[in-house]
Amino acid sequence: MKTVSKIYLFITSLFFLFSPFSLGLVIIYFEDTNLEEYGSGLIVNLVLLLILGTVIAFNISKKKLAVPNQFEIKLLLFGLLSNIVIYFYVFQNSLNIDYFMTIYFTIILVLLLYLLIIDRTNLNYELWIFAILFFIVDFIHYQYISSHDMINQIDYINANFIQRIFYYSVPLATLTLFVAKIRNYKVIDTYAYVFITVTALITLVFVQGIDVEDKFVLTLNLLIPFIIITDFIISIIYKRFNVYKITFYIRMGTIIMLIYIYDGVLYFVMNSYSDHNMYEMVMIIYIVLICNIIEFLVPNKKIS
Repeated sequence: MKTVSKIYLFITSLFFLFSPFSLGLVIIYFEDTNLEEYGSGLIVNLVLLLILGTVIAFNISKKKLAVPNQFEIKLLLFGLLSNIVIYFYVFQNSLNIDYFMTIYFTIILVLLLYLLIIDRTNLNYELWIFAILFFIVDFIHYQYISSHDMINQIDYINANFIQRIFYYSVPLATLTLFVAKIRNYKVIDTYAYVFITVTALITLVFVQGIDVEDKFVLTLNLLIPFIIITDFIISIIYKRFNVYKITFYIRMGTIIMLIYIYDGVLYFVMNSYSDHNMYEMVMIIYIVLICNIIEFLVPNKKIS
């Protein structure tokens, strides 16, 4: 990324928080008004933008803040337009656009803005793939496969072979992309190998339906925090702490969590799927966002 003031980078990040903050203020202060939730949210959002703009102008006039350069203006424009996109996502229920304004579509729009305004060369392939895949799966499921309505809150689907492959694309893509990112971290050491082995054992137990005592599974669960804590302590003591170890454990922990979720709903042994099977996609996409934010904040990052 080009040279940019940390202040303007911080200001750009504020644009992403204004809509969720507006929703919180609407719930607290505007619940009893005659305005629709989205109307109150729009007013609050505009007030926050006005306050931020006033603060920026005041500090520039007092020469406490430099006039933004061309790239910083692009950042501010990106943040402002992203704020509009996030507004429609945050107030999707009030606007009755929740059937298509999903978190996946929101990410696609923000990525498009980043592509057009900020950087057209360095694409975040992981976010693009997850956002597009999950948007397609979510849209096809609710529009063409599920018969979900307000009366029937849980819609169980007896999936055929093609539909099973369709749903399996979610865990398969997650595993593939997570492993690809983990390989790029270059943090595979003894502790990482032990953690990967524990993950493989848990996978073998649940996916293959191996009959083992609960004590064995509990022992594996006990090893997970022990490995992580020990690894971090040793790395700090010997001054070889790597921030990417955090994202490594987040991604590996997500894989383990998905295994437990899929085992609980018999994901790999039954032909029946429900709308609840869509929820893990939301968890995955937020995990990916968190990991990418951490990667972005790491100085001299080389993870693509």
